[in-house]
Amino acid sequence: TARLPLSSRLVQTAIEAPLLIAVGPQASDEQIALLKQAGCDIWKSQTADSAEMVKGLLQELGQRQLTNLLIEGGPAVLENCFATNVIDEVWAFIAPRFSGGKPLSLPRLPATLPDLSLETVRQVGDDILICGRPRSKPLVTTCQTAAVDLD
Repeated sequence: TARLPLSSRLVQTAIEAPLLIAVGPQASDEQIALLKQAGCDIWKSQTADSAEMVKGLLQELGQRQLTNLLIEGGPAVLENCFATNVIDEVWAFIAPRFSGGKPLSLPRLPATLPDLSLETVRQVGDDILICGRPRSKPLVTTCQTAAVDLD
């Protein structure tokens, strides 16, 4: 929905480090124009179907010859990526601290998560980073992304 704040470090450095923002068809044209004016490149999906959005974005990334993609999103985004079987590596950060005055509640996890083959666990600052790979083979691997045609 193009909600990335114009004040974010990603947007502020988009001219020095190219930034492609993927948005759904409901994204505001006004917000997209502001992000473009700040130097961001925008890919706008023509469909609201999540699986088709993932496929369309991967096709666009392949045409741009990009081979790595960081997916940061909530349970619905992650579930769609796992469901379309396009994830070949998982980096999960855990921040072992509590903040705010509200009761603790765990985030809703996707209903379909693959078994992971654990590769590394390490501390990054105060956080814990867990890296693994799905035990099932993805449809697209990191190196194949640029060559795949999802039509």
